[in-house]
Amino acid sequence: MKSDRKHIRFEPDNNALIHIHVNDQNFTGLALTEAYKGCSGVFILNDVLKSDLEVSLKIGDIQIKRAIIRWTKMVNDKLLEAGFEYLD
Repeated sequence: MKSDRKHIRFEPDNNALIHIHVNDQNFTGLALTEAYKGCSGVFILNDVLKSDLEVSLKIGDIQIKRAIIRWTKMVNDKLLEAGFEYLD
């Protein structure tokens, strides 16, 4: 089966955290996937993390990167999954 993805997705290190900084607020989530151009993670539900929002992101030991939230998905009534694309 052929994938339309440009880059391979892989699982991050166990319990790798994603640290987000946006609008003088900080959020921490659990990393679900990593790739050359982005990552995804799950966060406590909030009203700030929304599609098309530019953020500063740090995942695991990788340096801080500028990223944009490309998509969000409700996991349940308490958790939000978000996909990020790196901008640099």
